[in-house]
Amino acid sequence: MRRALIVGINHYPEHPLTASINDARRMDQLLKEHEDESPNFDCQLFVSSEDPAKAQVTQKFLRMKLLELFANEADVVLFYFSGHGVKTELSTCLAAQDYQPYHEGISMIELMTMANQSRAREVIIILDCCHSDDVGNSPYAENNITMIRDGVSIITSSRNYQVSKANKGQFSTLTKFICQALEGGGAALQGHVNITRVYNYAETVLSSWQQRPSLKTYRSSGVTLREVDPPIPVKRLRLITKYFKKPDDFLQLDPEYEHTVEPRVKEKEEIMADLQMYRNSGLLVPVSHDHLYYAAMHAGKCKLTALGKYYWERVSNKNI
Repeated sequence: MRRALIVGINHYPEHPLTASINDARRMDQLLKEHEDESPNFDCQLFVSSEDPAKAQVTQKFLRMKLLELFANEADVVLFYFSGHGVKTELSTCLAAQDYQPYHEGISMIELMTMANQSRAREVIIILDCCHSDDVGNSPYAENNITMIRDGVSIITSSRNYQVSKANKGQFSTLTKFICQALEGGGAALQGHVNITRVYNYAETVLSSWQQRPSLKTYRSSGVTLREVDPPIPVKRLRLITKYFKKPDDFLQLDPEYEHTVEPRVKEKEEIMADLQMYRNSGLLVPVSHDHLYYAAMHAGKCKLTALGKYYWERVSNKNI
């Protein structure tokens, strides 16, 4: 069982936002289904409205939904929030739509208490708001300790002294890159996107002059957030141990591997198609030539890269 609570708030009494509803809706679209349209998270999406006749994402409502999210057993629960983060004397808070002084919203301390007490095996929290790195920290300033239990992972959009940016009418900066990662930019070779790869993707593409995201995780199993089509079909990847009997072996090529050479040898052409996929994914390089085509035409060789050897070992050990 995989549950997700997704919240986006644009409408505040003061300082309204423009991107948070877009953020939440896009996250909902990506998390509810894998790329092949098979079901993923059972999502509940809540966004703010300026119409008082419609449901509002108030502090009371947000607390109720969080308690529901964390109450029951599950394989994975995920909470995503895009909106204002507000520093108070005691803790940073996720600002609810009815924000006012001394009634700001859900404090990071309260959020982490619920997450740490959750019956879910894995808990994932993604916060796209200002000062969000306060989550999981000890409330005592002199005791700079992260307080999260086994299986909890947190991505935040900015350090506790930073604000988070958004493009007007589009997506917030962190969410934009998280969505790109979920769409496949952060996928492993087998098509799995987990929390670490999402963070690495976002952290890498952000300029050193921009807000800095953070990742906090403790003994997480690296649960998959979304699956996308792998760049190499698994059946083709498993052939790596057939083509290379040992990870340090060289594979001898010849012109028959190229479809432009007559007479055509279908078996070798199919092998070359696999080798090209390996090359494109960084598993293989030609020796003494810039391209596999020239290596084949000049009876050259190719070999596995360090990454290729890693996947060779995984296939050999039947981990793929």
